Amino acid sequence: MVGRSVQPLLGFIVLLLCSKPDLGSCIQVGDAKVGCIERERQALLKFKEDIADDFGILSSWRSEKNKRDCCKWRGVQCSSQTGHITSLDLSAYEYKDEFRHLRGKISPSLLELQQLNHLDLSGNDFEGRSMPEFIGSLTKMRYLDLSSTHLAGPLPHQLGNLSNLNFLDLSGNSNMSSENLDWLSRLSSLTHLGLNHLNLSKAIRWADAINKLPSLIDLLLKSCDLPSPTTPSLSLVTSSMSLAVLDLSCNQLSTSIYPWLFNFNSSLVHIDLSYNHLQASPPDAFGNMVSLEYLDLSWNQLKAEIPKSFSSSLVFLDLSNNQLQGSIPDTFGNMTSLRTVNLTRNQLEGEIPKSFNNLCNLQILKLHRNNLAGVLVKNLLACANDTLEILDLSHNQFIGSLPDLIGFSSLTRLHLGHNQLNGALPESIAQLAQLEFLKIPSNSLQGTVSEAHLFSLSKLQRLDLSFNSLLTLNLSSDWVPQFQLTHIFLASCKLGPRFPGWLRTQKGVGWLDISGSGISDVIPNWFWNFTSNLNRLNISNNQITGVVPNASIEFSRFPQMDMSSNYFEGSIPDQFLRCVWLVVELRPILTSRIICCQDFGESVALYSSTAHGEMPTSYP
Repeated sequence: MVGRSVQPLLGFIVLLLCSKPDLGSCIQVGDAKVGCIERERQALLKFKEDIADDFGILSSWRSEKNKRDCCKWRGVQCSSQTGHITSLDLSAYEYKDEFRHLRGKISPSLLELQQLNHLDLSGNDFEGRSMPEFIGSLTKMRYLDLSSTHLAGPLPHQLGNLSNLNFLDLSGNSNMSSENLDWLSRLSSLTHLGLNHLNLSKAIRWADAINKLPSLIDLLLKSCDLPSPTTPSLSLVTSSMSLAVLDLSCNQLSTSIYPWLFNFNSSLVHIDLSYNHLQASPPDAFGNMVSLEYLDLSWNQLKAEIPKSFSSSLVFLDLSNNQLQGSIPDTFGNMTSLRTVNLTRNQLEGEIPKSFNNLCNLQILKLHRNNLAGVLVKNLLACANDTLEILDLSHNQFIGSLPDLIGFSSLTRLHLGHNQLNGALPESIAQLAQLEFLKIPSNSLQGTVSEAHLFSLSKLQRLDLSFNSLLTLNLSSDWVPQFQLTHIFLASCKLGPRFPGWLRTQKGVGWLDISGSGISDVIPNWFWNFTSNLNRLNISNNQITGVVPNASIEFSRFPQMDMSSNYFEGSIPDQFLRCVWLVVELRPILTSRIICCQDFGESVALYSSTAHGEMPTSYP
């Protein structure tokens, strides 16, 4: 009896709730949801009026009876208890290689959404307009992402009113600026701050403002033209030690940043100070950062020697493109968590420390363009044979034969060029089934490279054995490799006398250099179709005969071609005058003529005897 008497009363309550003018649909009892509030729905429709929607992103935002519940509109979320809109996520996205975004302006109608705590409009185009000050009145906001939205002008200090904010990202708005960041001090709940690419060149006391954010975990201030702190040390009395991720790369920072930085010894996990003006040697204090896993100090002016120790917890270390001298400390072997070591483009000397055999988790080792020397031991990096993916020791002074790389099942890139290595290419190279780049140019390799060396390298994309003049490639003309190469560099190797027929199986080659390779043959007809897809071709300094066919050769690009120092006869086909750079000698004639085409065929200069300049020979 009680149940029967209550039921009509519940129906009456639902009827009353449905009659409220604020509601677009009924509020129901039990587990049912609450419909959106009418004034907030109208606010969204006004927002839509100021937006150019080229991709139909807001197509569900409509006024028809069956579309009136704005809580079901794309990007909108409402409270299931009150019906108020709490989240608006209209971030741009990629769909089938197309970047879909909105254009226009941010309407002040969003002020109606006073319960909004999440707003993401990232990636849209607000066409150089200023960031609306009214956003500072949405005081329930906890998450605000307006990154890469083409906003401009001064950053409104009203953002300091958003005292509940946890996440703030305005990165990628390079025409936005702020002369001070004092407003940040009121965002005591902020854990993530991203201001990458904003102009903060006049925000001299930026570090003081950061110190007043006790909950901050992520600080991203990349490419802000950020000045160094003006005081040698900055107090962190009001700040907790929560900062874990710090990106200050691409700024104007000097070594005066260090005292502030080392206040976070116990919390920092990720530090990026690349592309700054740091000088002298890296301070030993980095070794006291007990939680540090990622350290990037590349592209500075660091000098002297590498510190003997960094944090043993390091996973990533990049000191490349500096002026570091001396040897690589043997203590590197104590950092057994290391996965990436990049010491490229310094002035380091000596051998690779034997302690590197302790680095069993190593995935990337880049030591190229130094003055390192010594013999590459056979068991080089043996402990990392299951994990090593990239090994680059090129442009040093290593001697001896190639190291034993048997069992390096994950290796994708092997760069050993421009050293003084000799001996044969071991057939065990064929066991590197994941190999994509095999580059050992400009050494003194000898012996024969056969199909057995290459047969299982199905993922190989770039092959560079050039300028090993004692190396012979014995590959049958009808061989069909498992790989498809994009770059083939075999200059000065012994390929001839026949033209290498296996090249016809390679469909995506963009750069081919087989110059000076002992070919004394007529170019087969298939080669000219193969050539049409090339960016650069060098078959010079051979003994190739015959004519360049005046057939229907259509270049899909404007290639650079060097066919000089051969025995071609006849005339130059018109199609070849579309080349960016072309050198051809036609014989027999009294004076050789070399054609150099520039500016995509718009101007053609004829030179006698020699070409003016050379086609680029540096390989990527």
